[in-house]
Amino acid sequence: GITDGLSEVDPSPDYLATSILPILLRFGIGGSANDDDPLSDLPPSIRVTRRGAAPLGKDGEVVFTCPIVKEITTPLDLTDPGKVKRIRGTVVSCRIPPSSAARVAHSAKGMLLRLLPDIWIHTDANSASGGC
Repeated sequence: GITDGLSEVDPSPDYLATSILPILLRFGIGGSANDDDPLSDLPPSIRVTRRGAAPLGKDGEVVFTCPIVKEITTPLDLTDPGKVKRIRGTVVSCRIPPSSAARVAHSAKGMLLRLLPDIWIHTDANSASGGC
C-alpha cells in the first residue's frame, strides 16, 4: 500500500512512529515484566520495509509489532506538554534525484535553526526500483 500519503487522510508510518509510539510507551505498553508472556517486554515498533508513494505506491510494506494489552494501568498526564527541545525530521523522496531531497532537508533545517539549535533532518531517497 501507500506508505507516504496525505497526512490528513493517510498518516505516514514515520508520523505514527514519532507521535503514537512514545505515547504507547508512556502508557506502559511494552517493557513491563510479565512472566506469562516474554514478548510483552518488547516495546511497540513500526518499521518501513519498502516505501510506496501515491499514485503508484502499491508495493509499500510496513511491519507493526505491539504486545497484546489487556489493561492499561499507568495513567497519562498531558496537562503540561513542556517545551520543544529538539526537532527531528525525515524527507522522503521517490522517483526523483536524491539531491532534491537533500535540498529540501537543507532548506527546512535552515528555517528551523532560527527557532531552535538542535535540528536533525534525515533524507530517505528511493529510486524507481526501490519500491516507490
